[in-house]
Amino acid sequence: LLDRIVALLPEEETHPQPSDEPRFAIVGRPNVGKSSLFNRLVGEERSVVYEEAGTTRDAVDAVIAWPSGPVRFVDTAGLRRPSRLRGIEYYSSLRSERAIERADVAALVLDASEGFTAEDKRIASRVLELGRGLVVCANKWDLVAERDRAFKDLAEAVAPFARAPVLRTSALSGAEVNRLLQRAQDERPGPVRYRYATQVSAGPPSFVLFGGREPGEGYRRYLENRLRAELGLEGVPIRLRFRSDKRRSGARAPRSRRRRS
Repeated sequence: LLDRIVALLPEEETHPQPSDEPRFAIVGRPNVGKSSLFNRLVGEERSVVYEEAGTTRDAVDAVIAWPSGPVRFVDTAGLRRPSRLRGIEYYSSLRSERAIERADVAALVLDASEGFTAEDKRIASRVLELGRGLVVCANKWDLVAERDRAFKDLAEAVAPFARAPVLRTSALSGAEVNRLLQRAQDERPGPVRYRYATQVSAGPPSFVLFGGREPGEGYRRYLENRLRAELGLEGVPIRLRFRSDKRRSGARAPRSRRRRS
């Protein structure tokens, strides 16, 4: 019966959306504060918030005004391992994955007191496999005791797995919530396109990308994460270099010199 119901659900929202409207998905395990963070961002109670895990059953979205234009944030149901999904949870998780596929950047929310868990890594892997930008939100930061040590440990756990900015957020106090929107914008894949790439070294893996200008820091992180996901290089540092095919204006091609006899 559930299969038949889901088959009748619309794939997209019924109202039209601008094609250039940035979309950011808020993802993570159940009960890490995703909906509270979403509500804090939006400034109204759009997602139901309870202490019980898994109260958000479907993706909920809202548009936030930004100087560069409107931005759409999507709150999703908590993502569990497929083997742990039962009944309606399976279809909620399916909708969450579709929200990630339609997003430009995923904000991975985790419980700061629990660190970067195996389940968080699994979700981050899925985001990178889908080619989306990634921002890590260490939520409930106001409840962390030894904050300097906790942040150092968290940054060290995330760094070899994915190049992603780590924010110390609190949906309760609002700490660094406003920074989330800017960092998500920074991690949005840019318009730069490269013709091809080649590996020039193995230790550490180094690549040269040809045909486009050097990108900003956010898009560089996106490219590194894509290479890690595609080549199975999780936990391995990689280096990128960029070369444009266009010569600088006014530059002359080198002339071969003739040796006088």
